[in-house]
Amino acid sequence: MKRALVSALPLAIASCVACVGPSAAAVTYTFEGGFGDFHGGLVHAGDFSFVSPDFITRDRIVPLADLASCSTALPESDCVDQQFYRLPDRDLVDFRIHQRGFNDVNIPFRFDPGAFVTLGLHLTPPDNGYVGRLTVAGFAEPSSAPEPAAWALLILGFGGVGSALRGRRRPARIDAAG
Repeated sequence: MKRALVSALPLAIASCVACVGPSAAAVTYTFEGGFGDFHGGLVHAGDFSFVSPDFITRDRIVPLADLASCSTALPESDCVDQQFYRLPDRDLVDFRIHQRGFNDVNIPFRFDPGAFVTLGLHLTPPDNGYVGRLTVAGFAEPSSAPEPAAWALLILGFGGVGSALRGRRRPARIDAAG
């Protein structure tokens, strides 16, 4: 019995180490924006996709080279760096393009607060003339540290293995015949 417990111990430790290995994370932001409304007629302005190692929790400028894709439907225009703003009352995607012969153009798309950190489809309110769709997809593992319940199981497991290895002690007999 002791031999079986001792041979299982390295496997138990290895599986525990594997469960607290480094975390992986990836959040994909896919944006599409235009003018008008989704029901009557959307004039497509452009779109982009960006893969982030984590959720966007503060203002961030994403260089053009870091975008997975970016396109604009406006004539004589090219994509440039895209901007995410976290404001107290809204999350804002500033779709930026460069029109040849003109300056850079910023088109603001307002989303509900928390849209950048909430998985799912987010739509701009229909009140500002700019219509945007933001899809936040993927996963982000919060931490590589195990939960308290996992720690409790780990400690109980080591305690059980230790007590099984130690075995029961029997009281020593005193021999009265001398």
